[in-house]
Amino acid sequence: PAKAKVYILLGPFQPKTNFPTVNGRHFRAEWYNTYPWLEYSLELNRAFCFPCRLRNERKNENPFTITGFHQWKNGTLRLN
Repeated sequence: PAKAKVYILLGPFQPKTNFPTVNGRHFRAEWYNTYPWLEYSLELNRAFCFPCRLRNERKNENPFTITGFHQWKNGTLRLN
């Protein structure tokens, strides 16, 4: 569909902003450099796997595709 094509052409949404702090932790924009597949939802304050969402992978309610990742403590360990 045309909507999916536009989504692919735009690539992952990677805003550079002051991310909300929850329990003293927040998303870090530098993670985009290490994980170029990562995208972020301003509305949800959660991160997602861009290619996984494109494939619409809904296996096991993976937080990177369905609900989004938001446990920022040790984020790089969880993203690997």
